[in-house]
Amino acid sequence: MVDLEEPDDSTLLLPPEIWIKIVSYLSPRELCDLCLVNWRFRSIALDPVLWTRINIQSDAVADTETVVNLIKSCYLLAELSLRCRDDISTILGAVAKYCKKVKRLDVRFCPILTFKDLENLSLNCRSLEHLDLECTGCLNRDSDLHEREGSTECACITSNSFASLLTKFESLSSLHLFACKNLNSQGFRQIADCCPNLEMINVDEINYLDDDSFIYFISKTRNKLKQFWLDGESLSDKSFSVFGDLQKLELLSISFADSMGSKGLKSISRLSNLEWLKIRRGSSLLASDFFLAFSENKLSKLICLDLSECSTLTDYGLMTISKNCPTLATLNLCWCWELTDTSLKLVVKSCRFIINLNLCGVVKLGGEFLRDIGKHLVGLSSLDLEQCPDIQECDLQRVLSQNINISIKDYYGEPVYPAHCQLLPDYSRITLISRNHL
Repeated sequence: MVDLEEPDDSTLLLPPEIWIKIVSYLSPRELCDLCLVNWRFRSIALDPVLWTRINIQSDAVADTETVVNLIKSCYLLAELSLRCRDDISTILGAVAKYCKKVKRLDVRFCPILTFKDLENLSLNCRSLEHLDLECTGCLNRDSDLHEREGSTECACITSNSFASLLTKFESLSSLHLFACKNLNSQGFRQIADCCPNLEMINVDEINYLDDDSFIYFISKTRNKLKQFWLDGESLSDKSFSVFGDLQKLELLSISFADSMGSKGLKSISRLSNLEWLKIRRGSSLLASDFFLAFSENKLSKLICLDLSECSTLTDYGLMTISKNCPTLATLNLCWCWELTDTSLKLVVKSCRFIINLNLCGVVKLGGEFLRDIGKHLVGLSSLDLEQCPDIQECDLQRVLSQNINISIKDYYGEPVYPAHCQLLPDYSRITLISRNHL
């Protein structure tokens, strides 16, 4: 091994700029290892140019002092991801003080932020474009500590809402507030006013925002918004009926769409740019609503469609979907129990690009649609038939004989393996036993 401290080592003649370019291909862990080589490589490895992205996944990765010292030296930091850190307030204080160029900040599954934490960031990190507070959230100005589970609405007045701080992030285009229970209807309105460049928002698992706040939000973001995740439990068809105004929308995910009616789904069918659609638990929809929503090449750009627990979807509706959405790659029909082999056969024939097909709980399936599925859906990689009682093992084996690379779940949710695959004996162990015996 060459001693890198020797003066005749030609590598020492390379300028730092060349070394920085070389080590830029190393991971953060490898850069840390490089610091241990010698003082020169330590200096190179700690150059701020190499530390524009940092991902720290738990408290076990490093202690608070180590993380803060790293943050202090990373004044060019652009992307920071923090997960499951109990010291989040201390770390974000350092970010606000030393990393004013940060553009992407993920703070997931951490203790709830204080109003002051977010205020410091809003005053110092004005370039922020993406903020993710999934399952973390932020307290309002008065440190409201109301119940954060269930559907207890936050009663904070508008001026105290943490949403008012978002106006400082003038470039904010992506906001992830999954399960952030301190957001109320007034705060949701504020987001519409404070974030004119918003293209993506996730307010799923916030189940008490009212119709009027959604209607207002859509009216303010209709010309920009591209991705929208929400919890529909507290909404009526009054809200769903204006979703069609979001003409730029490419992704729409609605959990708990129990109150969506005919007008709501008809409005959503106007979203001609939609590529990803989830409507879960649309139990109030009529069977004819699906036909009207998907006919005449409406929603024809869909790549991913999730209609889990839409129990009124019938064969006629699914056949309409199959004919008008030929580019589907993912189709989730969990617990759509009215469907039969008749419509699934047309899915197999018409939607040749399907990769993931989830039929968990589609109890009327008999297996006839599986006859040529491996031949028609050549790219199929995942097939879920859990809780489908009339699907036979021989049908599943036939699918694997056509394409052994398909991952299949049987009635019990267990993976299915080709019948000819037997566990081979451990010959190394047999040999060892024989030698010991001799």
